[in-house]
Amino acid sequence: MANAFGIITALVLAATAFFGLKNKAALADQKDALASEERKLELNKKVFEERKADLAKLEEETKLANEENVVLTEKLDAQLASNKSLETEIEDKKSVAESKKVAVEEGKDKLINFGNLDDLKLNLEKLRTDLATLEGELIVKDSEIQTRTAVNSTHQLENAALDDVLKRYSQKQSVPNLNARVSRVVSDLGFVILSGGDNAGIIRDSVLEVQRDGAIIGKLKVTGTEPTAAAATIIPDSLEGGEQVRVGDTVVASNS
Repeated sequence: MANAFGIITALVLAATAFFGLKNKAALADQKDALASEERKLELNKKVFEERKADLAKLEEETKLANEENVVLTEKLDAQLASNKSLETEIEDKKSVAESKKVAVEEGKDKLINFGNLDDLKLNLEKLRTDLATLEGELIVKDSEIQTRTAVNSTHQLENAALDDVLKRYSQKQSVPNLNARVSRVVSDLGFVILSGGDNAGIIRDSVLEVQRDGAIIGKLKVTGTEPTAAAATIIPDSLEGGEQVRVGDTVVASNS
């Protein structure tokens, strides 16, 4: 009987030690997973602060660009007004030159008896030179207007691009032509790593669709982004017919 109790006691101790070691290993795994998630959380916080700073910078750049556009528009309007005045002045001088030319032709016979025509010729040549100078100035002014117009168009395009980025950040929508792939799946934690990030137009908190063979099998919500990668959680209710997200699946922007 003593031997039986001794055997039972040994078995109980062995079982206790076995389950203790097993629980210890499980606890260590849970601690490692928790530490990993904490590191990811810190990374996401850092990325979030960086994105906030980027957004503030974009807003400031947009404001400065708009202010510069206002100044350029005012300068352009002033230049156009100046150019119009110059054109009027040129036309007036042309009219004066033509009038004097006619007067010279009509009075040649009369003037031949009253003075030297060389002086009159010199005056006429001077008027022609002045007219050519004014025409040259007009060409220069036209060139300046074209240059300012081109610069203004460039700023307008840059402003439109900045407005589009700000709009997508505010609406939490990734770019419509997004084309990325799932590069890693962590099934037990319910998240994936994507092959594209900020540079590909993926926006934090946006919803993405997972496609395979042209069919939508589920959806993701972006939780963090880097320049060339992004993390996203799998939306469980979105998975179709028991499908699972796999490495290599295509990810596109969601319309909803």
